[in-house]
Amino acid sequence: MATSMIWPRLAEAKQILTLYHSLNTLLSISFLCAKGIPQLCPWIFAVEGEECAIDSEELDKDRKSFFVIQFYTTWSPDCKHVTPVFAQLSDRFSLPNLRFGKLDVGRWPKEAERFRVNAHPTSRQLPTICSFRDAKELKRRPLVNESRRAIPFVFNQDNCILEFDLLNIHKECLERLSAKERKEIVEEKKTR
Repeated sequence: MATSMIWPRLAEAKQILTLYHSLNTLLSISFLCAKGIPQLCPWIFAVEGEECAIDSEELDKDRKSFFVIQFYTTWSPDCKHVTPVFAQLSDRFSLPNLRFGKLDVGRWPKEAERFRVNAHPTSRQLPTICSFRDAKELKRRPLVNESRRAIPFVFNQDNCILEFDLLNIHKECLERLSAKERKEIVEEKKTR
């Protein structure tokens, strides 16, 4: 009696597992295809061949510019939480010589390695925000200790402004602009 009830259940489980494996395979193939589609990198990044790399011409154009870059992945809930915070910071502090950009380390893993950002799914380094000046890293959050573990950091506007000294950097960058550029920025902010 018990065996007669098990066989129909096993047949049902086999159908479900077959469907699961088929969907899993289909999603894996579509992910690999989507990963190969070129993406435009924001502001300071340019596509070179099949990799996303820092555009040295852009950095050489104005060596005194600051860059604030968010390294993120599309699958990380923490990255999704930080996205609106980073967008608000960019909107508030962005200047011609203070630029904000994002790099998807899931799509560009070689760039993640280059900037020492661990993009593994169990990594606590995502998201990572770094500031650069003269093509050199000034600061990064979260920090990584000697045992290669990320020190937790709460990514909210106030913490980011304090840690990256955005008020002073913004003031310094604003002072370096010409009077005409400053006037245009003030006018643009009034229209928002």
